[in-house]
Amino acid sequence: MPQPGAAVEANHPAALLTPAAKTAPVVLALCGLGLAASSILFLLLSHHPLNIPVLGLDPIVWLVGIGMGAGAIYLILCRSIIGQGKREFRLTGAFTWLLLVGLLMRLVLLPSTPMLENDYLRYLWDGSVVAAGQNPFAFAPQSVINGAAPPTLQELGMSSGGLLESVTYPLLRSIYPPVAQASFLLANWLEPWSLMAWRTVIFGFDLVSFGLLLTILRQLALPITWAAIYWCNPLIVKEFFNSAHMDAVLVPFLLAALLLILKNRSGWAASMLAFAAGCKIWPALLMPSLLRPFVQQWRKGVAPLLIFVALATLFSAPVLLAGLNEDSGFVAYGRSWQRNDAVFGVIAWLAGQTLDILSLDFLDAGRVARFAVALVVVATALGINRKDLSEPIDVVHRFLFVAALLFLLSPTQYPWYFSWLLPFLAILPSLPLLLLTALLPLYYLRFYFEASDAGASAETILAWIQFGPVLALLVWQGLTKIRPGSTDAGTAKIKRATAL
Repeated sequence: MPQPGAAVEANHPAALLTPAAKTAPVVLALCGLGLAASSILFLLLSHHPLNIPVLGLDPIVWLVGIGMGAGAIYLILCRSIIGQGKREFRLTGAFTWLLLVGLLMRLVLLPSTPMLENDYLRYLWDGSVVAAGQNPFAFAPQSVINGAAPPTLQELGMSSGGLLESVTYPLLRSIYPPVAQASFLLANWLEPWSLMAWRTVIFGFDLVSFGLLLTILRQLALPITWAAIYWCNPLIVKEFFNSAHMDAVLVPFLLAALLLILKNRSGWAASMLAFAAGCKIWPALLMPSLLRPFVQQWRKGVAPLLIFVALATLFSAPVLLAGLNEDSGFVAYGRSWQRNDAVFGVIAWLAGQTLDILSLDFLDAGRVARFAVALVVVATALGINRKDLSEPIDVVHRFLFVAALLFLLSPTQYPWYFSWLLPFLAILPSLPLLLLTALLPLYYLRFYFEASDAGASAETILAWIQFGPVLALLVWQGLTKIRPGSTDAGTAKIKRATAL
């Protein structure tokens, strides 16, 4: 016979939770501790000489192992967060806990030593050049060292404390567009030649990104805990706060543009996309998605288009005035940069075979492959917008689709480029793409094999280990069968996300 009060207990909110919801607090707690521990391990490893083994293993192996382990923990965290859905996830302290975990992961790495990456030296040099009133696109570091630059830059080089001599690719002029240069200038204003000042700038931009992401999730009536997909990602935390890559500056402009589109503020959205393109050129590919609602009322689309063109022209001016010749970083990157690529390597090989068959040996297979990839990405950015946006989530899907396609086909697939996708994945999660968090740390094994005869072949194998499973899962999920610009595509994305 039922005991008094049994019905009340059965209807208690705790009794209505699924087993997954009941164990969610434990999963969140353990995953949070694991991710925080990974940042602590990165910190300790960063202060250890890379040429001295740790417990019998090369430090690079430890770096990769910690990164992959943290990535696996992160995927469990994502599954727990997304798997709860909108109704079941009612853990009072969940958001606060995840906020603190992500914050701790960042703060721990602020005093770390960059591991296997030194791009930040160029940032610090460029910031000082701009602060001195000089054009950072005008002279390569080697020109300054050789005395073939204005006296102001030569004096700046002598005051750099040896930093100038350590800048990578010294024969090339800066590759970082003007908006990125403004962030370098801000770091120089805080403290010249200071990595901590630059990391402080990164931290500020990262906080803005997090705030914008929370606003977007509320705008789309999605759980704000999904912001942890961005905030607690160990790969991006490592790349931003240990390696100190400047892609952190790009993210808030992408999210600001998306939020303004959702709020029907097209003019301001166009300006934010222009600023994003002023950090990295590729966000210009997102303009067709912004302009798509104005196809039937094209006059309303003229203003945002003109705003984007005007700002893009302004940002291009110092680069164009300095010239696009052989020592331009932009020219060198566009023509020959190739690293950690999987699909592009196959495209380049096929291009080479085709040119041989057609006796077109005078053409460079690599450049033909780049042209083919550019054509595919541009055509996709346009074609994906052949249908109008039927609901707000569609624009997120199109942004993500273009960014993911560009990354997966790019001749340069650096781990920190994953930050181009990650803010959109916090809104439309995709298991195959999130899997990159656990696989991209394998990139750093290239430094382990670099000195050996098997370096080139090892890099190719490593690239396919990173991207092969992702591509296979994307195909398996049938993403190629879904019409990218349709409402069904966006809906299917959400259904897959909640099935993680």
